[in-house]
Amino acid sequence: MLYLENSILVRGDVDLKGVLDDPLSRLHGRRMLITEPAGHWKRLFPSVRFDPDWFNNRLNSSLCERYFELCEQMFTQLDVKNHIVSKSRADVVVLVLVDGLSYYDCIGIPEVRPCLVPGPTTTPNGFRNITQNGKIALELYAKGYQRRLGFSHWGRKGHDELANSIFYGFAPRDMHQIDEFDEVLQILSHHELDNCYIQILLEGYDQLSHRYHGRPQVDTIVRQIFGVFLSKLIREFNGRGLSYNLFLTSDHGIWWRPPVGTKSDFEVFNYGRASRMRHLVGCHFGSRFIVWERNGRSHSLLKYPFVFRKLRKNEWGVHGGVSIYESFVPFLEIEVR
Repeated sequence: MLYLENSILVRGDVDLKGVLDDPLSRLHGRRMLITEPAGHWKRLFPSVRFDPDWFNNRLNSSLCERYFELCEQMFTQLDVKNHIVSKSRADVVVLVLVDGLSYYDCIGIPEVRPCLVPGPTTTPNGFRNITQNGKIALELYAKGYQRRLGFSHWGRKGHDELANSIFYGFAPRDMHQIDEFDEVLQILSHHELDNCYIQILLEGYDQLSHRYHGRPQVDTIVRQIFGVFLSKLIREFNGRGLSYNLFLTSDHGIWWRPPVGTKSDFEVFNYGRASRMRHLVGCHFGSRFIVWERNGRSHSLLKYPFVFRKLRKNEWGVHGGVSIYESFVPFLEIEVR
């Protein structure tokens, strides 16, 4: 039961009704797991009781023990580029990149499946895994998508190298810095979109997890991304009679601080002068580390449940290491032709 890729996990009766009523849900041949069933649903289906803390601890242990095996066997960020290029055949191809969003915060959303982050669960590694330093745009161009539009909430200063890598192949005239999502729709309305590749980088939870006064409203932002942003994009394409391949994923997830009154699962591991919370550059061996080597570079990733220091008052989550919360991001795919 570790990773049921051909399954749909729904939370309670409300989510179940949404999945059953959603015309985009493809249920044929897929298992459905219902958490917190009530009423007549409880009587209709077989049930299994388990302690969620025990279950999540077992998942984290299995992930750390089988990490390299799972990186070979599962759908990972390194598979995203080839998947998008091979599946794209509509008028418009859209890739939405979210800066910090865990698969575990998206459970119950139809058509969302887990995607494993190979290596450090950091913004540079995650986005480079996905875009392959701009190869998505180049290969789609060769396939006929010769128009490009790029949108990002990042300014150029402080993000030059990474932004240029993510949006490699986009001319300056094709790039637009945005402060809110409706700017994307306004700009799209002034462009021809046939044979166009659109790449959108949205703010997720990354900055909120590091510095924020008050606990971030995770569910609210998830609903905004999936229920508002994507719905507006789809209405724009439908209104113009365009077919589309729409994809959404994230660079890394967030391991959130537990609510007040709940036992914390963070375990501090004092290790010299570690400046990051969950990973180090270079090889650091020991039972608490997973050493990841790729392209001549090494990173030492802390396993769950270790952190190098206590969280500050305005820190609400961490990332960089290996856990089910950080290492699994959502992957959404919608095709309308």
